[in-house]
Parts: sequence; structure tokens; C-alpha cells
Amino acid sequence: RAFQRGPRPRNAAEARQARLVVLPALMKRGASFAPFLLFAILTVVWTWPLVRHPGASIPGEPGDNFSFLWNLWWVRRVLATGGSFFHSTFLLHPLGVDLVNHPHTALQGFLTATLLAPLSIVTAQNVCILVCVFGNAATAYALAMEMSGNRRAATLAAVTFGGSPYIAAHLLGHFDLLSAWVLPLFALLLRRALRDESLAASVGCGLVAGVAAYSAYYYVVYLGLLAVTYTVAWVKPF
Repeated sequence: RAFQRGPRPRNAAEARQARLVVLPALMKRGASFAPFLLFAILTVVWTWPLVRHPGASIPGEPGDNFSFLWNLWWVRRVLATGGSFFHSTFLLHPLGVDLVNHPHTALQGFLTATLLAPLSIVTAQNVCILVCVFGNAATAYALAMEMSGNRRAATLAAVTFGGSPYIAAHLLGHFDLLSAWVLPLFALLLRRALRDESLAASVGCGLVAGVAAYSAYYYVVYLGLLAVTYTVAWVKPF
């Protein structure tokens, strides 16, 4: 059979020995997931009461946050009626306006119009916010863990990055810039691509850059600068 049980312990001593082998493995696995559980809890606490009333309101005072709701609505309308996402006659009517240079959050809009289509645009927007806040800490943890190998230091780095004043400020309305998780994730993949000469990591870098372009295109500039400076430093250390 594909799976078979191992032999049962024949006495109490063997049973204790088996527990001594299994328990450390379970504790190690639990310790690996503990930081991510912490990040999830901190995400809920930091954005409270967003989880309690996800369809009632969005963070921040009335302003740019409403434009990001419009983005989600616009994607749903385009998918339902056809037309170009990057041009709208609903703004500056009747001439319309080009949305290429607008913080369009096209990727978030597409995901909320497909995967989260049953949800209202307010609820879908809040789901995106929660995922980004968690993702910022999770990717920073992965990068710091890769570089230090120290779980406590990596957790501290994740909380510092994920809870930084930069994220806190943009949580009040600049929802596109909450996708800061692309920065540590790109750095992690770039490091692996250069260190291991990994094709998969290189492709991952390209995918992350593409995600940044359609979620918060400001970050594409930062990713480009990081790629150039890190690669030069790697090839020719100063």
C-alpha cells in the first residue's frame, strides 16, 4: 500500500522514545508557522475594526481612498461591458482620459472582479488591504530569514517593515502603495538568482516586476534601481 503504519511500540519505554522523536519535529514545524500567525494577528489588530465590518467602510478620510474604489468598480464595468481599461469617458466627459499614468491598481481590480466578484467593491478593497498588510510582513520575514537564519531577528525585521510609518501613512488612502511586499520579495528572488544562478528565481524576479507594474508602478523604478546596484555589487564587490 502507498501508506503503511510503522510498528507499534512494544513497551512504555519505546513509546516514550517515540514521543521524544516526534515532539521536537512537531515543535519545530509549529515554530516555523508561529511568525506568520503573529503577522496575521498583528494585521487584524492594526487594521481593527476592518475585519469586523469589512463591507461598511474603508480606511482613511474621504479622498484618494475613494479613487481606488472607483478603480475596482471600473474594472468590473469593463469586464462586464467591454472596452479599454486604460481609457475612460466617465472622467473628463465627453473627451475621456488616459488611465495609463493613473494609479489604476489594475491587478487588484482584476482579482477583485474575478476571484472576489461575489463581494462588494468595499469588501473586496478591504480584503486587498488585509492581504497586503500581511504580505508586507511575511515577505520581509522571508528575506530576513534567508539572510540571517535567525527567526527572532527575522520576525523583528518583518514587524519593523510591515508596521513602518511609511505603511501606516499610506494605509489611510494610498492603497496602491500598500503593495510594498514586492520589494522584499524581489530582493529575495534576486539574491537567489545571483547566488544559485537559478533560472526559476530569475523568472520570479520578472513576474514580481510585472506584478508591481500593474499594482503600484512606482515600485518598478525602485526594483530597477535595486536590480542594477545589487547586481553590480555582486559581480564586482567594492
